[in-house]
Amino acid sequence: MDATLLSTDAGQVEVSDRGDGPPVLVLHGSPGGIDVAELMGRFLRIRGFRVIAISRPGYLGTPLRPGNRDPEGQADLAAAVLDELGVERAGVLGWSGAGPMAYSLAALHPARVAALALVAAVSRPDDWQPGVMDRLLFDTAAGRFTIRQTLRWLPSTIIDIGLAAQGNLTNAERHELLAAVEADPRRRDFTLDLVAALAAAGSRSAGTANDQRVFAELGDLPLAAITTPTLLIHGDADIAVELADSQFAAQQITGARLVVVPRGTHMCLFADERDRALQDLVADFLGAELSRRAVMPGL
Repeated sequence: MDATLLSTDAGQVEVSDRGDGPPVLVLHGSPGGIDVAELMGRFLRIRGFRVIAISRPGYLGTPLRPGNRDPEGQADLAAAVLDELGVERAGVLGWSGAGPMAYSLAALHPARVAALALVAAVSRPDDWQPGVMDRLLFDTAAGRFTIRQTLRWLPSTIIDIGLAAQGNLTNAERHELLAAVEADPRRRDFTLDLVAALAAAGSRSAGTANDQRVFAELGDLPLAAITTPTLLIHGDADIAVELADSQFAAQQITGARLVVVPRGTHMCLFADERDRALQDLVADFLGAELSRRAVMPGL
């Protein structure tokens, strides 16, 4: 189905539900929206999964309200989406700022989450704020127009600037990564489509501001309570979310597997020479756990 506003017991949520395979709920980062979640899930759809993408509270069509401002309420909202769609149990793919919501979902609604795959996910307090340039470019009509024009006429510049902002790379490493992204249409399309999505019309400011507050005030997430099979992926050159966030979560979650991507950036799952292998790893992990739990529903 196309993106629609779904009414649930926990409030309204903007949702898209595509595909007929094993279900995976996709949670975007900060900033984001259903458009970004759909981009994230693109590799799963190609591999035969059913991708359920949502706008997290405050982004695009999902309203921010008192009951969904904190990770616990957002976890309840995600579970309510699964209820409304008739999905008993799903895999979860989350990126970056989706961490608190995804971890809380697995801890508070363990019967609903068959497997948890998180990429560069926030798990500790963070004083993240969008930079001045980001706010000027993405939060103003003039800035979004500038991005759209640059995407049209200087796409390589957009890719280079975007990659540079995602990792602590040397000039040589950045140029090598840029060449790898531009040489692969799949990587190139993802990077350009991501920037285009964030530059598109639609409000993301309420969600971004709420995420800033959540990250700054983040207490102890119930990581030790998570029994869901968990796969964590993090690049060690990531400057958007520190590797220590995934290391901390891996120490707290029994049986969690942490894959550290050497010199990987914040976009290592989507725009990296090793991204196809990482995507296969995520798909195999989610598929195996969803299949196993379908056969053994009591797990």
